[in-house]
Amino acid sequence: MLSIFKLSKFAAASSPFSLSSVEVKNLNMSTASSGTLNSFSLIAMDSVSAVSLKTVKLSMIESASSGMVAQCPSCSAGATASSLLSAESLTATNLISRAGENGGLIDLPSQSSSVQISASEITSNYAAKNLLASGQGMVLTLSTVQFTGNTAKSGGSLGLFRRGTITILDSTLEGNKVHAGAALIQLEYDAKLNMTNTDVKDNQASDKAHGILVQPQQSISASAYQAPELTISNSRFDYTNPPAER
Repeated sequence: MLSIFKLSKFAAASSPFSLSSVEVKNLNMSTASSGTLNSFSLIAMDSVSAVSLKTVKLSMIESASSGMVAQCPSCSAGATASSLLSAESLTATNLISRAGENGGLIDLPSQSSSVQISASEITSNYAAKNLLASGQGMVLTLSTVQFTGNTAKSGGSLGLFRRGTITILDSTLEGNKVHAGAALIQLEYDAKLNMTNTDVKDNQASDKAHGILVQPQQSISASAYQAPELTISNSRFDYTNPPAER
């Protein structure tokens, strides 16, 4: 694993680790002798770390793992923790995550993770599953984000969420593709989606939902299931020219 920055518990919410005006591109993560693909993450966070990114650019990198922007190796799915990530003017393009689980770009699986992304461009990336993020109880906020031309093999291009709250404001979600799952978001149970003043255009899934998929987790009982809540306002859906099958 190549982590450009590795954080411990010192980076608390009251004094986050800040990174500004950084560009990482054209990294060859293959081992020369064997051709084995290695893992890359810009930031490896502790379970109680807080990170602030501003004007950070990542492009042309392929990784064997998820969490290419940020990940928490010590976090376990469903555990209570408080990983905080704030990103302003983030540019992520032509990133490839070959991992089969979690979020290709952001892998913070614990219940109290909070991710805020604003004034950013996330374009032409690929993940084996859940391109942007995935989590139980995650609070994810996208504001003025251009999320376009991304592909995931399964899950959702924005991600798969159990519990938690996803808020999308003043953004564009266009031309994203998922082969098995939801073109944008898959909600399993007890999650809230709030979308306002957002353009949703020409996203495509090969087998399920071209936008949002609400699907109970197979292992949860009917008595324990709580349906997701969706609130969508002042948003536009246009599917006149969906992306071709790939």
